[in-house]
Amino acid sequence: MTDTILMDARYLKPRQSGIGRHVGALLQRLPALAPEIEWRAWIAADNRRLLPSHPNLRPVINDYEPNGLGALMPQPMLFDFGSAGLFHSPHNTLGPGVKLPSIVTVHDIMWLTDRMYCDPRPLVGRARQWFFRTGIERAIQNAEHILTVSKASADVLVGYDKHLANRITVTPNAADASFSLPSDVHASRSQVDQLVGKDTTYYLVVGQNQASKGHAIAVRAFAAAPSTHKLVLLQRRRPGDGLVKLVQELGIEDRVQWLSEVDEMALVCLLQNAHALLQPSLAEGFGMPALEAMSCGCPVIASDIPPLVEVLGGAGMHVRAGDASALAKAIEKMNDPSVRAELSEKSVRSAKRFSWQQTAETALTIYRQVLG
Repeated sequence: MTDTILMDARYLKPRQSGIGRHVGALLQRLPALAPEIEWRAWIAADNRRLLPSHPNLRPVINDYEPNGLGALMPQPMLFDFGSAGLFHSPHNTLGPGVKLPSIVTVHDIMWLTDRMYCDPRPLVGRARQWFFRTGIERAIQNAEHILTVSKASADVLVGYDKHLANRITVTPNAADASFSLPSDVHASRSQVDQLVGKDTTYYLVVGQNQASKGHAIAVRAFAAAPSTHKLVLLQRRRPGDGLVKLVQELGIEDRVQWLSEVDEMALVCLLQNAHALLQPSLAEGFGMPALEAMSCGCPVIASDIPPLVEVLGGAGMHVRAGDASALAKAIEKMNDPSVRAELSEKSVRSAKRFSWQQTAETALTIYRQVLG
């Protein structure tokens, strides 16, 4: 009898998040690695074109938002599980009523340990915390196996519940092949000129504007560092009013540029040409912007939290988490071309430790163990 594995791929969207990239990378590789398995993927009807093409991979239309009200309902009442023998939820949570064996990828458990980093709003934040706490705790209690994206994240999970130790496997993120050194330096710079201005030199911040990412720390540090460069903030969502106000209070409006709607190739070019990426996160499960920057030869200044130490692998600068003064000093050091050149070379080598192919192979091993 042919095994069938169902994956929730609803995070596959035109504007990819870190989870979306992880899901897409697995589905690009798993059906080819295991052609004897029938692969199914929940995906929104409008996004089915984003699903990789394999003869043994079929979309199952699911237009409910993965973190919407449908996640609170008994899943078999709403969703088509078909004849799957295994279900993989790759976005931290598991809905109620899932009867078949399941695997969950838990990227981080900030909603369980550091809610203020996720959403500090008193009412909405608490409601969202209840939603995610319920889904994450159900996932880690009920899943046959838990995948997570870093050893640091695995350690946090075991610290939260020591009984999880034998049910966790690390399946790291990796950078897509498009994140690389420029094949045409002039073409790469030309695209950046259209975004930030001709010959503009800049430091780059990439990610959501939420407290855990430390963007306010980056802004304060940049304002304090002696520099003639710009700070470019590339955020998936519009900048919060607090961050805009902080830039105004520091009097650096003319040195800060906000970007949001850029495609992947534009992001690659921005990384290829940045003086450095600043990632002063207070909490992470992995640290995808840092790895993508490293793959492009972009030096990284990051906080010293364990996931970022793990990702950089000695190839970047670290500063104490939350310390804007230390970050300002690191920015000043990064103005030295020889420092940047050394870190750029180290970064490219270090990034090669991570491979989507290896991650897919590890995930497949776990699938087969659970299927028996």
